[in-house]
Amino acid sequence: LSLFIIFLILSCMKCMKEIFINDIISDKLVVEMNNKIEVALIAPNNEKILGGANTDPPLGLAFIAAVAEDSGLANVRLVDLAIPSNKLDKERIGYADIYCLSVFTCGTQWAKGMLNLCKEINPKSIVVVGGSHPTARPDDMIREGFDIVIAGEGEYLFLDIIKQVSNGKKLADLKGQIFKNGVVNNLDKLPWKRAYEMVDLDNYKQM
Repeated sequence: LSLFIIFLILSCMKCMKEIFINDIISDKLVVEMNNKIEVALIAPNNEKILGGANTDPPLGLAFIAAVAEDSGLANVRLVDLAIPSNKLDKERIGYADIYCLSVFTCGTQWAKGMLNLCKEINPKSIVVVGGSHPTARPDDMIREGFDIVIAGEGEYLFLDIIKQVSNGKKLADLKGQIFKNGVVNNLDKLPWKRAYEMVDLDNYKQM
């Protein structure tokens, strides 16, 4: 009888061990599945670059951010440097795996400074640049050191970059690429409500 009891205890201990190990593996998988990419989209302070008042919210970046967030693959934040703050740009931008800048021709020097700042925050990050100037001169932006250039409509091209990184693509595999021919065929499918929620219209002066 005592041998039977010992056998029963050992069998129970083995079962409990297997359950414990499986729980650990399961928890690890859940953590890995929930490990989203950190994404920061950065809008320039046009008042400093161009002079005059900041009258327009960065809706272009807001739509790109909303589409990226809607995918469920990334934690997305929109940083508008035009909004006054006592914090340094480095603090406001913060850590990200992917940074995205929107640039026009007058803002190219600003963009180069942001490129260096993003790499200082996270040397392994991917810095993406889009906007009117990169669309017109994508090769120039690659030569300036940006990792990826988006030429054209960026909502789904940027999402494609996020998907590739989420699937394991490294910076070395993506560096120097130009993503182009992005077209939004159906504006009704864009997450309009979320895009407008990403900007506080009260922060922008009226013309």
